[in-house]
Amino acid sequence: MPQDLKKLASKLIVELKNIKNTTFIFDNGIFSNIVKDICYFVEVGLITRSDAELLRNELYDIGADMEKVAATGRFSSGRDVRMYLTNISFDTSYTYIQNERSECCMFKIYSVNSVDSHNPKVCGVQKKWIDFLKSHSTLITKSGEYERTRFFEDQREIIRKLDSLLK
Repeated sequence: MPQDLKKLASKLIVELKNIKNTTFIFDNGIFSNIVKDICYFVEVGLITRSDAELLRNELYDIGADMEKVAATGRFSSGRDVRMYLTNISFDTSYTYIQNERSECCMFKIYSVNSVDSHNPKVCGVQKKWIDFLKSHSTLITKSGEYERTRFFEDQREIIRKLDSLLK
């Protein structure tokens, strides 16, 4: 990855951690598609086994970081985070951002680019969908310890599928 892109990604992560309140809703297979893609890319020669090993380790690190945040309810910046688990599978990322002056919604379906809108009607529909998902999900931030532990163990098991590829 080019250095300027790495810097930009790091800056985005820092800025995202400074959002006052953040909510994530995860389905049970958040790492499944990434693991399947890594396996496919190794099989067709687009990435090496050592690249796949680095990616696997990154996935373990991301999962561990997510688990810490879920347990504390805070990013390292001190900002509040809520994490929910849903049994509803979805392949799309939904984002709704609101501040005192405006709102924006975005969605992304298996692509690098996302579709975004500032239209109040579109944002309202997106917010309703996210609220629906939250109401049909289990809060695992600073609660739901059994579900949280099981969820992150399941994610580690999904990541472990890469081990057979790397032998």
